[in-house]
Amino acid sequence: MNVKQRKWLNVLGSGLVGFNFGFVAALLLAQWTWLELRCNTGLAILVGVGIGLGIGLFRTVKHPLVVEGISLLAMLISTLAIADAQLSALKILAGYTIREGLLMPDLSLQVANIIFSLITLGSLLVAFVLNRNKPLNFNDGEY
Repeated sequence: MNVKQRKWLNVLGSGLVGFNFGFVAALLLAQWTWLELRCNTGLAILVGVGIGLGIGLFRTVKHPLVVEGISLLAMLISTLAIADAQLSALKILAGYTIREGLLMPDLSLQVANIIFSLITLGSLLVAFVLNRNKPLNFNDGEY
């Protein structure tokens, strides 16, 4: 993979990590009823994507799998805690937040959940590809 392709893959990966952290922020902000009634807390997703893309343009992620793992773990813990680990509540919570964050209120919850799943799997795939092309440095048994 040449340098230009790796740079754009880094930008894409950073944007997807920003999506994950924006999703967590949107979930946490939506728990504050006063704020939820007055503004669209799902916009935190778009803000997270913007920040992630900005970081990806100017910085290279050194450990993409670690960063992606932390963002996915934050998503998992926050959704499980808010939905009390009920699968039906998880589907509604994720779908509603994605629908609100992407500014598409007419989107069905099933399609929003599919979009959420594809973005999550895509972020993992990009992190694996970025990590795969990274050279290993063997120094004192560490790699």
